[in-house]
Amino acid sequence: MTAETAPRLAVIVPNYNHMAFLERSLGSIRDQTRPADQVVVVDDASTDDSRQVIASFVEADPRWRLVRNPSRKGVIDSLNTGLAATDADAVAFLGADDELAPGFLEAAGAALASWPTAAFASGCAALAVDGQPVAVRPPVPPSRRLRLIEPEAFRILLRDADNYFLGTTTLYRTSAVRRMGGFESALGALADGMLSRRLAARHGFVFIPQVLGTWHLHGTNLSVEANQDPAEVDRQVDQARQVLAEEPEGLFEPDYAARLARRLRFGGARLLVQDSSLSPDSRGARIATIAGGGRLTARLTALLLRLGLPGRVAVLAALTLYFRPLSLRALWRLAAGAVSSRWSRNAALRGGPSR
Repeated sequence: MTAETAPRLAVIVPNYNHMAFLERSLGSIRDQTRPADQVVVVDDASTDDSRQVIASFVEADPRWRLVRNPSRKGVIDSLNTGLAATDADAVAFLGADDELAPGFLEAAGAALASWPTAAFASGCAALAVDGQPVAVRPPVPPSRRLRLIEPEAFRILLRDADNYFLGTTTLYRTSAVRRMGGFESALGALADGMLSRRLAARHGFVFIPQVLGTWHLHGTNLSVEANQDPAEVDRQVDQARQVLAEEPEGLFEPDYAARLARRLRFGGARLLVQDSSLSPDSRGARIATIAGGGRLTARLTALLLRLGLPGRVAVLAALTLYFRPLSLRALWRLAAGAVSSRWSRNAALRGGPSR
């Protein structure tokens, strides 16, 4: 493959007042082993000094450009603005507070070149809290090896689990995203997830079983804030149902909308269980609302959360039984993976093998 025929790759970065994270996120794009052919940073009328940081990267590389929104448009509209500003063959969308592993574009670009029918390629992401890695996502990977997951195989996978792809570590074919109309603003924090599901159900995707980036949680993420608000969770569920109802018959299985609704509610409740910045009473009330419970549920949940780790485990177990976000097979794979990871980590600490 020559330079003239190689696909051109772009990275879009929406930013609003994320000056503190830009050196990290933009630096991770600059340091790719396979450089981006285009980088478009869309500043959403920031009021901090973000543009000064962005300008230092733009001035250093002619492949970079800054697009300035004259007034706030929001993250999703900024993503679409960046999409419209590129003519690359494939495009990634990186949060201004997240970062890419150095080999992301090289690995994802090669995957799309190897499987030309796939709508996107997606890898794993490290989940970091306050800068410290705590887990790897997706918790239940769709494959243990690099491969194309065809649409029918994807529909079967959705019976077991969900959230198989992370926005941080996904490289889309630009033409596929544009045919779908880009990101739907009405979906809010669910916009990228629903777009990926719809594309995978039509064209399939390539899964890369290696960590290709880091998703940083720090309390002000769009997805975290949205999923901890019961009213926003209800809105997302309604919007997702509407999107799925408009899809062609057979694209998703008939009961998938109900499964997705349970999974979205479980996701919001799970985040609240783990959020120690809120009081147990506040978390209990929100969890009860998301689960459709009353005052008694809220009080019992708050009581358990006050017990620390044992209480959080008990609440998560109850939520898992109630919402059934995973099949029994997926739960077994998740438990086995957790045990394997813990064994490997302990073995490494002892100086032994970490297969």
